[in-house]
Amino acid sequence: YVRMLSDLPAGDQPNSRSPLGETFVAKVVNVDSGTQLTVNVGLPYDFTTGNQKIAEVTNVLRNVGFENMTLLNNTPDIGDLSDALILFTNAAESWVTDMELGRTWSVAIGNNNGGWNYIPGNIFREQKKTTDFDKGQVRHRANTSGVQIENNAFLDTDVACEYENGTTYNICAYNYQTGTGDDAECE
Repeated sequence: YVRMLSDLPAGDQPNSRSPLGETFVAKVVNVDSGTQLTVNVGLPYDFTTGNQKIAEVTNVLRNVGFENMTLLNNTPDIGDLSDALILFTNAAESWVTDMELGRTWSVAIGNNNGGWNYIPGNIFREQKKTTDFDKGQVRHRANTSGVQIENNAFLDTDVACEYENGTTYNICAYNYQTGTGDDAECE
């Protein structure tokens, strides 16, 4: 897997890079003579030519699965807003399915610097507290690509799926969500 960082779009400072945006993670399919990479997805439409940075994502965990269990926070009224019940960091081709995740302080599943994970058929409930950031029950930090979230129930939650700048090729579809007031949404 490689992390690719594009030049900033036209109009921004020349030769500068965004610390959060214009990045994505791709799976290397082929290496030709050490000078050309073939990756599993096409480049985003705004990925420009020039002096892009490409770095290997090291220590990748693959095929990690969480299935058929309940994870509830026993102390939902205290904790760090960035705490997650499950945190995928440098994880690829992994999954969370048929689970109940609840009483979270903020985030139930965090995705960071990885991709191509699958999150179907779960129940998320009783999200206790959020801030302007770290409020999605499934949160994608920068450098997260290809995560598919479908057929989940988000009950009494603020935000179902949250995407930080720099996430690409992610899908959040066919989910059911309820919340309080106008809070039930994807961001």
